[in-house]
Amino acid sequence: MDVQPEQQQLSRYVEAFEQFDIAALVALFHEEGCMSMPPFEMWIRGKEDLSAFYSLTRLHCEGLRFGPITVNGGYPALAQ
Repeated sequence: MDVQPEQQQLSRYVEAFEQFDIAALVALFHEEGCMSMPPFEMWIRGKEDLSAFYSLTRLHCEGLRFGPITVNGGYPALAQ
């Protein structure tokens, strides 16, 4: 299983998140990208809403770090 592209994408996400570079975070999503965060009842869709979400939650997330893990038979993932 070749997970290299996924690992590169994941690395870009970690770097953008840990530096809290909102523009870089949003750029990683497709134009119609969306995000949910169970168990919370939320659904964020589109780059404009993603940018607003990251801006509003900035104080809750700054300083958080990720650790690499693998899931579902070897796919890269993160633990926060």
